[in-house]
Amino acid sequence: MNWRELNQNRRKRPTTAVARKRKWKAVGQMAALLAVVILLVTGSIAGIIYSQQLIDKVQSKSTPTPLRNISFVTDGMLNRDWLVTSFPHVLEATPLSLDIAGLKRDLEATGQIRQAQVAIILPDTLQITLQERQPVLRARVRERDGSITTLLIANDGTVFTGHGYPAAMLQRLPVAADLRLRRHEGRFLPVAGMEVVTRLIDSAKIHVPHLAADWQTIHFGRLQQDTQAPDALITIGGRQVQQIVFAPGNFEDQLLRLREVVNHAAQENRGPMRRIDLSFREKAVVQFN
Repeated sequence: MNWRELNQNRRKRPTTAVARKRKWKAVGQMAALLAVVILLVTGSIAGIIYSQQLIDKVQSKSTPTPLRNISFVTDGMLNRDWLVTSFPHVLEATPLSLDIAGLKRDLEATGQIRQAQVAIILPDTLQITLQERQPVLRARVRERDGSITTLLIANDGTVFTGHGYPAAMLQRLPVAADLRLRRHEGRFLPVAGMEVVTRLIDSAKIHVPHLAADWQTIHFGRLQQDTQAPDALITIGGRQVQQIVFAPGNFEDQLLRLREVVNHAAQENRGPMRRIDLSFREKAVVQFN
């Protein structure tokens, strides 16, 4: 056998101690790397499973439950029964599903409520605090079916359907006459000139309370278009004096003249008065029956 017949491709196994050490070191590194990979994969899978279990646990603990308590506070006439009747979806909602902003908006849209504060107190309480408008006048509106609806008007001109007011209280409110109520998107627009009328009523309660309690109607015919117009007038109808005419502004002076006229007529025993016109500066034009 010569050297050409020898197998040149035959690999020689390491025979020295150094070679064997290097070989086992490489095998150990590969095994360690594989173990780390297996550990990472196993940990990731375990983390995913644990997270899902945690989510399921939280969701099971937060199973939707209806509101059990309603804290209702107001400075007016509304109450909890009105809330439940007007907004039945509140009792069907859960603390996390209730649209707080939407409920606040709907409450204030009723007109009777000037401002509403709505909050959720976990786990199951709805807290509502209301500031209500106070009616100053009432108005009668004929509906399309011929029926008559009584509406209330607040001092800022807001028109609303009153809830919770005693009938005797509403009967004492003067009626807004010659009033043109306008609607926009199904709602009544505020009454123009109402702030002026409110100032008159408030001032009359101070200076002539016995006459203010007698007022039955307040006519807007010559007031609603422009309270600053030269011919703008407020006409009051009552039992003791059938008509009292005021000019917008300087109500204190006009009311003092009114008191003097009424007292003088009583002293002179002149009988019932038909009309007192106080719209002229420093004068009072009186007509007797």
